[in-house]
Amino acid sequence: MILSKFKAYWQSCIALQRVHKQGLPLLAKSPGSPFNREAYNIFLCEAVQWRLKPDAVICDVGANNGDFSQAFSMVYPKAKIILFEPIADHLAKLRSLSELKRFPWEIQPCALGAKAEKLTIEIPDGQAAASSLLGFSSAYLDRNPSASKTTTTQCDVRRLDDVWQEVGGGQEIDLLKIGVEGFEFSVLEGAQMTLPMVKNIVVEVSLLRHSDSPGCPIAKMVALASHHGLSLFRMEPTILGSNSIPLEYDLYFQKTKKPKE
Repeated sequence: MILSKFKAYWQSCIALQRVHKQGLPLLAKSPGSPFNREAYNIFLCEAVQWRLKPDAVICDVGANNGDFSQAFSMVYPKAKIILFEPIADHLAKLRSLSELKRFPWEIQPCALGAKAEKLTIEIPDGQAAASSLLGFSSAYLDRNPSASKTTTTQCDVRRLDDVWQEVGGGQEIDLLKIGVEGFEFSVLEGAQMTLPMVKNIVVEVSLLRHSDSPGCPIAKMVALASHHGLSLFRMEPTILGSNSIPLEYDLYFQKTKKPKE
C-alpha cells in the first residue's frame, strides 16, 4: 500500500513537471491537506490529462471531502468549480478548505437527482465516502458487510437543470464529474436540458449498486451518453472483486457529435 501511495505521488510529480508538498505521502497532515493523498495525486494526473482551458467550468457532483476539486484547482487555479454535496460533515470540510485556500468554489449543499425532493441518505459507519441515496444491494452488502451498519439523514435533492439555470448563466460545462454511489442515472435524468452544454463527463458506475436492476449499467450509461452526443473513450476499473473481476468503473466521455433530437 505504501508503494502505491508513492507511485501515485511520483506520477503526479511527472504530470505537473515538478514536486509538490501537498500530495507527499507520510507527511503530517495540516487543516488544508487532502483527505486521501493517493486519490488526490491520481486526480492531479487526471486534471493534467484532460487539458481543459485555464478558466474551465467544472461540476463536481458528489464532492465528498474535496480531493477531486482540490486537485483540479491546483492544475486550473482560474477554473470555476461548482461542488454538490449533501452531507453536513463533508460540507463543513469543503467550506473550510474553500476559505483556507481561497478556492473560487461555489458549494451547493444538496444532492442531484431526477426531481426536486427530500430523500434519506444512508451513511455507513466509518465509511461516509460510500454514502448512498440508492441504498445498498444484497450483492454490495455481500462484498462490504460493514455497510449494513448505517446512520441516516434527510437531504435536499435538486435537478442539475434547475441549478444550472440559476448559476450557470448559459455557460458550457467543460467537465461534469459524477461520483454518487449508484445514483448517477437519476443525476443525469435531471440534467436533460443541461447535457447538451456538457463537453466532457467522467462518471462512476457500479456493477454492485445496480445488481438488482435489469440490464448492464455500463451499456445503459454508454447509450444514455451517446444520445447526448458524448462518446466513451476510456474505462478504468476502480474496485476489483474476487479473481480481480471489476466491480466498479469510471467511464470517460467526450462530446464528439450533435445530440439526437
